[in-house]
Amino acid sequence: MNSLLRRTSAFLQQTRNSGYRRLWATATSTDPSLEAATSNCTIKLCEAIARAQPLGAAQSSGLSDNKLRPAACFMLVSQTYPAADIERLANNVKQQLHSVYSEICVSGTVVDEVFPGTGGSSVNGLSLLYYQPETDQHSSSLKHQLEPRPFYIGDKHGRQRLREVAVGRWHNTVTDRFEDFKASTRWQQGLSSVTRATSHLKLPPELDAKIDDPAKVRFVLFASDKESRQVLDALDSHFPNAVKLGIVGSQTPFLNGREYTLMSDASIYDSGMVGLAFIDNSAQLQVSDSAIGLPYVANNGLEAISDVLKIERCKGNVVLELELGDDIHSLVAAIRQRRVDDCSAEADGRLFANITRSRDSSATSESRQSLEADPVVFQVTGGSPAKGGLALDTLRDLSPGQYIQFFMTSQDAVHFTNSMAGCPTDASRVDVCFCVSDNISTKGKKYSISRQKNCGNIFGGITEGGFSYGKPTACTANSAQKDDGSVLSGSVECAVPGSTVVVGLK
Repeated sequence: MNSLLRRTSAFLQQTRNSGYRRLWATATSTDPSLEAATSNCTIKLCEAIARAQPLGAAQSSGLSDNKLRPAACFMLVSQTYPAADIERLANNVKQQLHSVYSEICVSGTVVDEVFPGTGGSSVNGLSLLYYQPETDQHSSSLKHQLEPRPFYIGDKHGRQRLREVAVGRWHNTVTDRFEDFKASTRWQQGLSSVTRATSHLKLPPELDAKIDDPAKVRFVLFASDKESRQVLDALDSHFPNAVKLGIVGSQTPFLNGREYTLMSDASIYDSGMVGLAFIDNSAQLQVSDSAIGLPYVANNGLEAISDVLKIERCKGNVVLELELGDDIHSLVAAIRQRRVDDCSAEADGRLFANITRSRDSSATSESRQSLEADPVVFQVTGGSPAKGGLALDTLRDLSPGQYIQFFMTSQDAVHFTNSMAGCPTDASRVDVCFCVSDNISTKGKKYSISRQKNCGNIFGGITEGGFSYGKPTACTANSAQKDDGSVLSGSVECAVPGSTVVVGLK
């Protein structure tokens, strides 16, 4: 162990004063010792940094620039390691990488498993995503310079725990102590949402006063608990040009007594959101020219059991009436038949709903979501199609005229392979992949990422809590419309088992 640490320190000192171009790099280790895994990962990162050193770079230029533009590291660690080692992880990573970069900000969380950098089945271990800004003043890539900014958002910033207090996702504004008279009048007139509470969230200074132009924020990478809805709404509103991508951490009460373990530099939080906001300080502010790719989403392991139906009547997150009553009876019959066919003790009777803007944009079980149509999939958490009324697992509103298609888990889905076939091919790109595990029917099921040829490394992890994602306003369908709280507007929370989101970085 000591020799490994000495090798790490020696390699870092060798590369300390070199000039580098902008770099995204990943490293994963499955060593059963977290201390050794940390050293293995930092060695791999330093090797990547050395390979990225531009030819002819001035040996003296790197250090001064490093002080001006901090580097960043986002961590995912499986909960198989001792609690005490996880508590020290952020400090250890920061100390080891500090030798190669004078200022570095670190964020991350505990997950179920992580993905190897070359793709394949998920494993227990440690995975790091490293970003280093441009320090070679003669490089043409400076136009895409990004500055990382760490942040934490929690209850002290006015965040409300809507999923904790809402019964059936039905918000009662009468008992909301923050509701003013005007909002009460809107409720009486039927103009307000029944699923969304009034938000009093205030972004911390790191994301507000200290950012001179919110339009320059291009990417927000974060880890959170399950109460991220109001934070996502605030990020959508405040940073219209940013891609949002986050993972819900694994719950860790039996590991270290914390509900969640969210790490940000020297601090550890048991709730809220920690992350990194990347600010583009260049003169070029074209969203289409950004080095951050758009999210690609796949819902794996689901099969359709109904046609695409139009929503005629709904309230909040509850579907009250669909077109053509005969189709509803067919849906009931299909559900009953599935339960008859799969009568084992491990039968999975969960029902899911895919919401789209048009009848033709419905996603099949293995297809990636269309960037134009923005379909989203939710679990049906209550109600009965036979009696009328189906509640979806969302804190946003459905709208009449949207379309819905019902799914159940595939009986043949024993191996969730998340293909990245729809992503652009680029060997210099790093793909960030988050996946939703399924703790209800995981026996014999594996999770893996299949990587395309000529693609770069993969960074990612799996949790039961799921992930969140959002595109820049300019890249969304009907972007001219104001976010009205619909399930098809703004960032999306996904907790559908087997689903995967991928964002490319270069």
